[in-house]
Order: sequence, then structure tokens, then C-alpha cells
Amino acid sequence: MKKALHILALTSLVASASGCTPAEPTPEESGILDEYVNDAPAVETPSETTPVKDPTIPAEVTPVESSLKYKDGTYSASGKYQSPAGTDTLQVSITVKDDVVTAVNITPASANEVSLQIQGMFADGIGALVVGKSLDEIGGYSAVNGASLTPKGFDAALSQIRTLAQ
Repeated sequence: MKKALHILALTSLVASASGCTPAEPTPEESGILDEYVNDAPAVETPSETTPVKDPTIPAEVTPVESSLKYKDGTYSASGKYQSPAGTDTLQVSITVKDDVVTAVNITPASANEVSLQIQGMFADGIGALVVGKSLDEIGGYSAVNGASLTPKGFDAALSQIRTLAQ
């Protein structure tokens, strides 16, 4: 036993002389880490992963029914009306975008020279009355640029155009 103590003492002396010190306990072993962990606020970990929305990816788009009554496009029709020369015809072409008239084109189509002149006067003035207005709010004019019968042909064509554009 005496010999074992000498060996132990000698080992300690050699270890201290060589700069070796007994190993210190790790923070986990000493319980120091527990103090820091226990003092930290609790963080809840969700049991399931929650999807995170990426703001750069658009959300699903739900189709919304359009409140527009008419399809965009250019529609043409002819309207007949009675003039002193007999039955006259007026060619009407209307462009619609978002239910609004964006263009109107009138092509005089009468066989009578006087009626052709009156249809030309109507054609010169109708654009200012209809372009920029809803397709539903145009028509019913009593006279346009002095033409008092030609609007009836316009209204007949307009009725057909509204039907075509639906």
C-alpha cells in the first residue's frame, strides 16, 4: 500500500511539474449550462410545420364573374328607316371595350342622293355623341346634325349590335 501511495504521489508530482492540471468539468457536467438554459425564455416549438406564405408568390386568384354586359370587339349592322325617298339603309359599325363605345363608323348606303347627303351629315356628328359612353346609354336621338330620320336607322342597327355584343 505504501508503494501504491508513492506511485500516486509521484504521478501527481510529475503531472503538476509538466503543467498538466486535473481536467475541469465541462459546462454540461458542472450544471452551469443548465442555469443559462433555465433562465432563457421558453420557446414553443410547433408540433407540425406551419406553411409560410411567400409575399413574392401571388395568392390563388379566384375567378370573379364579370360585371360587364358586352364583349369587347367591333360589331356591324345595318339599320333601315323610312325617308321621303322610301326605305333607306344605314351601315353602322361600333367598337366596344369594357361596355364603352370607343369608335363608331357610319357608312351611308342610300340609293337616293339627298338621303346620302343627310346620312353624311349624321355620320359627321354621331361620334361626338356616342364615343366614350356606355353602349346602353346611346341611341334614341331625335336629330343629329340636322338629320332627323337617320337616327331611326341608327337605332335599328344599334339594337342588332347590342344583341351581337352580348
